[in-house]
Amino acid sequence: KNWILFVAGLGGAAGVTAGALGSHALKLDPQSQAGHIYHLAVSYLLLHAVALCALAAYRAQQPRASLPLTIAAILFTAGMLLFSGSLIVSIAADWPAIRVSAPWGGSSMIAGWIAVIVAGMRMKIAAD
Repeated sequence: KNWILFVAGLGGAAGVTAGALGSHALKLDPQSQAGHIYHLAVSYLLLHAVALCALAAYRAQQPRASLPLTIAAILFTAGMLLFSGSLIVSIAADWPAIRVSAPWGGSSMIAGWIAVIVAGMRMKIAAD
């Protein structure tokens, strides 16, 4: 019923799982380039999972859905898959070619935060 909260849960579970995989199974050295990239991808995945939780909680309190916040949730989801997913898979599966989608994911995350800004500005204008 609440797809945003569902995706947030998937992202959180995937982030914790990927973190454990990198640390225990892959034994990535955080000081290495691969370890740094992997850790960054896991951090962004978890951060955006938490952001989706906040969006889901806020939207649940509103009488109607905010289009900019819905767009932000969609963009965060795409960013989690394209940025974090591609970097994690590229290192865990030793498939560097998949990293080509990471910039699209990062751009999606940025656009999602811009949508949050738009939502905030629309709410401020409506409150005045």
